[in-house]
Amino acid sequence: MALNWNDLAILIELERGGGAKAAAKTLGTSHQTVTRQLRNLEASLGLRLIDTSGRHWTLTTKGQEVLKFARRMEDHALEVERFSHAETEAFTGRVGISSVAWGIELIVLPALAEVRAQHPKITFDLISADGQKS
Repeated sequence: MALNWNDLAILIELERGGGAKAAAKTLGTSHQTVTRQLRNLEASLGLRLIDTSGRHWTLTTKGQEVLKFARRMEDHALEVERFSHAETEAFTGRVGISSVAWGIELIVLPALAEVRAQHPKITFDLISADGQKS
């Protein structure tokens, strides 16, 4: 059986939520689906990841290690998503910048020309050390 990223995501949400019901709610699926995917993950890895012998489930030592790998995979997936959106998302809003008066003139204003060209929907409030708005 091949490893499935969705099964690893189940393990992450299971740990975050504290149980299969919470993981199911977060993932928009059923408790039974979470349990089945967890069994699939254990079968595909050939490892026991969860100990259910007590009143509550706990991660086995191997489960804790796999969870670390899964979290790193999730972090990398989020980085790819942020990277892919960086070119397409427009930045908008208001940005306040405060500096000494000479810093605004010599450093901030020249730098803002390029920023404004790339992100025309951003507006800037420049405030000098003496409280003057530009």
